[in-house]
Order: sequence, then structure tokens, then C-alpha cells
Amino acid sequence: MSETGHHRSSHSPPRTTPASSAAVLPVPLARELITERLRLDPLAVDHAEPMVVVLADPQLYRHTGGKPPTRDELTARYQRQTLGHSPDGMERWFNWVIADRLTGTPMGFAAKLGLTLTATLVDGERRWRRTVRSGPH
Repeated sequence: MSETGHHRSSHSPPRTTPASSAAVLPVPLARELITERLRLDPLAVDHAEPMVVVLADPQLYRHTGGKPPTRDELTARYQRQTLGHSPDGMERWFNWVIADRLTGTPMGFAAKLGLTLTATLVDGERRWRRTVRSGPH
């Protein structure tokens, strides 16, 4: 859902790789996914505002390293990720923000690269609750 409260269309026209690529291939867009308890919204730059709060606890990075992103850092990251592909156009990226289906409150993120899907939820104490990974290891 955008900041204005409108749902983003899951039927947007396909994006294409940059004009500098040898071949222009369509980039399929991530679709909204809904379960009984969760909603996975395709990543948008405007998700940086609520997600900076979700990712703010330094304890989240105790085992993985790094530090909580600033709003500007997260905005820049989401600008790159929402392109849907690597700079050379060789990898396709699918990213979602995981939200509570009823309240819309962001609570994690999911990403698919190749055959691997990774989903991470953060609990109320802002600690990694569960990371689920599928695909080849």
C-alpha cells in the first residue's frame, strides 16, 4: 500500500532491462501475495519509511554484522532493488515487504533470487524471529 493508502497495481506493464543491455528482456514484476495472516507487498521505495523502524534495533545485526540502515540508505537500497534486475541485467530480483494482513503493519521482508526464496520476520521485541529459506543451498 502506498503512503496515500492506495494499493499498487499488481498488473503493471513489465519493466525492461537498461537500454545499454545487448538484449532487452522483460522483467516480470513481483505480485502481491496474501495468506490468512500475512500480506507480501512488492517492494516499493516508499516502504523505506516504515521499514527503517522495523530494522532499527541494533540487536538485529549482532550475528550478521552491520548496523541499522538510515532512511536515506534504505531509500537508496530500495531504489536499486525495485529495478527488478542486476545492473548488467543478468539476474532478476523479486522483493517484498511482509505485513500483517489486517493492520498493514510491516513486520519483515522476503526476497527471491534465482531459485532461492528467503523470508525474514521480526517479532515485537525487534529480534529476528524466523528466517525461512527455500531452494538450493
